Amino acid sequence: MKKKIITLIAAMNLDGVIGYANKIPWHNKTDLLRFKELTTGGTVILGRKTYESLPPKGLPERTVCVISSTLPMGKVSRDINVFIFPSIEMAIKDSITEQIWIAGGAKIYQEVLKNNLPDFIDLTIINEHHELKGEVVKMPEIPSSYSIVSEVVNENDKKLLHRKYCK
Repeated sequence: MKKKIITLIAAMNLDGVIGYANKIPWHNKTDLLRFKELTTGGTVILGRKTYESLPPKGLPERTVCVISSTLPMGKVSRDINVFIFPSIEMAIKDSITEQIWIAGGAKIYQEVLKNNLPDFIDLTIINEHHELKGEVVKMPEIPSSYSIVSEVVNENDKKLLHRKYCK
């Protein structure tokens, strides 16, 4: 097998918000379709709360690795493509796909950035502010070891700026 390529993938608004009340605080079909297009066929690693916030059909056509210290390790019986791991490193090591996508939440993002795990960061910036009351979850700061290699406004939705970083 070739070297595994690890990409952190996230979307945030202009305030750096990635989550609110255990959900994404906006619905952007263009961004969701892009996420599906990019991650299909790969492995998606996410935290338990992020996994639980997914719609009932989950993430078909992808291997999903849920990082949890409370759920038992192994395969989730109701979902054929979902596996529980106690650590991100174990999920990466056991991944059978070449492309690995780190898809949140904030604690998972913090850990992989602190340990310099992603080869790339694929960040979508939604050109909106959202009036949110209460606790919001923000994107962790991207370390200076990553450089912006491209910035592209989405041709189907001008509110979306896709920024790619490389280490």
